[in-house]
Amino acid sequence: MSNSLAMHHEQLKDKLHTRFKSMGRAFRLMDVDKSNSCDVKEVREGLTRMFNLEHIPDAQMNRLAELMDTSGDGTVRLDEFARFFSTDHRPSSAVDLHRENALRRATRPATSPTRGRFGSPSKSPTKVRFS
Repeated sequence: MSNSLAMHHEQLKDKLHTRFKSMGRAFRLMDVDKSNSCDVKEVREGLTRMFNLEHIPDAQMNRLAELMDTSGDGTVRLDEFARFFSTDHRPSSAVDLHRENALRRATRPATSPTRGRFGSPSKSPTKVRFS
């Protein structure tokens, strides 16, 4: 991560921890469509609105939002946002981020047709035909 990006991350982290007692409150203020996730635009506009950050270029704000999205799904959830701005978090470089996201997707367990969404057996009966 570049020095200026790291500096902006530290500034945002300090501002968030000074202004908000919980990251959930800050996240809810950014999530204008109340979808419980923020896209890059919501993150950029929300943080800029809360902290008057016009001095940070859009490209760097977009990169910060991309680094927040550890799941790689294109949106930032509360847990990702809180982890990114936790006091001991240091975001990884762009190369590491893409590699980590690819590994997460590759090792994510595939949903089995005989299992439900949460790993419990599905409720639909299995039809067996005898010829």
